[in-house]
Amino acid sequence: MNKVIAVILLLSSFLSTSSIAQNTPSHSAVNAEEIQKRVDEFKSRLQITPEQTEKLRPIFQEEAEKLRALRDKNPEDTSRRARISKLREAKSIQEEFDGKYEKILSADQMKEWKKMRKERRAKLRDEFERRRSTN
Repeated sequence: MNKVIAVILLLSSFLSTSSIAQNTPSHSAVNAEEIQKRVDEFKSRLQITPEQTEKLRPIFQEEAEKLRALRDKNPEDTSRRARISKLREAKSIQEEFDGKYEKILSADQMKEWKKMRKERRAKLRDEFERRRSTN
């Protein structure tokens, strides 16, 4: 049961993060807006420098595009096996980008980034549990 909840949470995190990268014209403003929102969050919580900001912005974009491509891959396959496979791929993508963040952020900033991610996952878990209890 805990594995199922963990999988659902990771999928929720994956879907919310992948929503950043919408390349259709109607979503281009949302894409830029979401990237800016993430930059602002990093500025606020991690106190990133202007130089770090410029290095992180394309990384945020690339990560969002990869997660979007993964999300859009075989959307008709909603089997548990397919969801778990996508979650594993999403986790791999997140780990890849953690490595990129580590090259830009200080040790203290990375510690805070991991805390931020943990908070986001907890929020998604609470939201999932709330939706689950109302259904």
